[in-house]
Amino acid sequence: MQAQTNDGGGTIKVRKQQVLKKAEYDETEDKLIAIDVYGNPKTEAVASFELHFELKGKRQGYFSPNNKLTPEMMKALKAVKKATKVWFTKIKGSEADGHLVDLPDFDYMIFPKCKNCAGIKNTN
Repeated sequence: MQAQTNDGGGTIKVRKQQVLKKAEYDETEDKLIAIDVYGNPKTEAVASFELHFELKGKRQGYFSPNNKLTPEMMKALKAVKKATKVWFTKIKGSEADGHLVDLPDFDYMIFPKCKNCAGIKNTN
């Protein structure tokens, strides 16, 4: 919290500072996590978000009511055949007191699993 005094007397205005700073995509668990102002991850702090990307020239948009990618999102992303930029927008974070805050939008590159990459073969 920050306190300020007015020039007109002893009145103090208190403004609560937002604790959550941004969101990031956790590809290992297919969900968004919030990051606080100190850099600490808050794994369950994202309350909702939208995911957007282009597939075959058509813009796709999906809504998630929590911090996880929905089955519909996962199915659409599996249809991606090449590296694709996705946008996470309208991200809402839930602070410790339950107050919802807006977090900044961000983009992320999705790389589909390589079907021709069987791993390194041992030649011995």
